[in-house]
Amino acid sequence: MAPRQFTMLITVLVVTVTVASAKPMQARDEPTFCKGLDCPDFKPTGSGEDYEVRAYSSAKWVSTQVIDLSYDKAVKKDLNFCLKVPMTAPVTTRVIPAPGPACENNFTVSFFVPFADQDNPPMPSNDKVFIPHYKNSQLMSGWYRLVFVCLSFVYLFALLKVFHGFAKQEDWIANAEALKNSLANTTATYDKSFYYTAGYDSPFTIFSRHNEVWFFAT
Repeated sequence: MAPRQFTMLITVLVVTVTVASAKPMQARDEPTFCKGLDCPDFKPTGSGEDYEVRAYSSAKWVSTQVIDLSYDKAVKKDLNFCLKVPMTAPVTTRVIPAPGPACENNFTVSFFVPFADQDNPPMPSNDKVFIPHYKNSQLMSGWYRLVFVCLSFVYLFALLKVFHGFAKQEDWIANAEALKNSLANTTATYDKSFYYTAGYDSPFTIFSRHNEVWFFAT
């Protein structure tokens, strides 16, 4: 798919480039919730009573790390490094909740690298940038639109829950809790120390907004 003509300005404290191993991803028709943007390649591989399984191809992501009390402030904060990337979806955020209400949370915001740049993305120029490697992944998308994610040596597994509207911190937390409740009746095991949020829309999208929350399995 041709690269988009518009860009997002990302202002961050620490910038990293996340690179998946294995063969590069090829462009294809995105699902409707990607709304014409480049999205990670996946195919459905199975389903359960209240979830389906997606197999994701390896891909490269640009990631940023922010430490803050608030999710909303962390993803909007004007910090000391700027990076322009073409608009893609989803924008994911790994949330490591703080141990107490007055403590800072750890947020890692990631942007999918466009298909046109997957083979040869721009190299980081900041000394705080590094390139970790991840494997192919499988994603299980929840009937209730929540996400559960598992990480292993070969695959990244996730159960996901989708919800709609303008999502704020309380919405992500509520849906993450709903996912936990859904998983309580299954044999699935997952890492409860963090979860992922995934947003597919720009702030200017009013209708049909698509959001997901994920947990990594163990």
